[in-house]
Amino acid sequence: MGGRERCEVADRTDPVTVCVYTACEGHTDDARKASETMQPNMKMLQEMQRQMQKIQHELGETLVEGQAGGGLVKVQVTALKQMRAVSIKPDAIDPEDLELLEDMIVAAVNDAMGKADETAQGKLGGLTGGLGIPGLMG
Repeated sequence: MGGRERCEVADRTDPVTVCVYTACEGHTDDARKASETMQPNMKMLQEMQRQMQKIQHELGETLVEGQAGGGLVKVQVTALKQMRAVSIKPDAIDPEDLELLEDMIVAAVNDAMGKADETAQGKLGGLTGGLGIPGLMG
């Protein structure tokens, strides 16, 4: 298929297709229009990247707390899921039942991680517009 045939079936409203069309026919006006169409998209992507970096920083500074055993065990993590602190009250420690303490620690960590996810999704939801981008924060 020659360049001319490709250009005749090209969708001239699509910026990428306009570039292909322009390359095969040498239409500089169409190339300029395609470039102008793509410029706002690049600016929008750069702004989204700047906002994402700001949100990532905020999430790294945001602490959430999970707890178990009515507050006998507390765990603090950042919204980026980095553990910062563990607090265990003396009443939680029973030398005869360490398994209970272990279970409370696991429960408190899971509680904190769930809250970290909720916090991150809340902050990122405005940026991603609810797109649910896989692997973005989970």
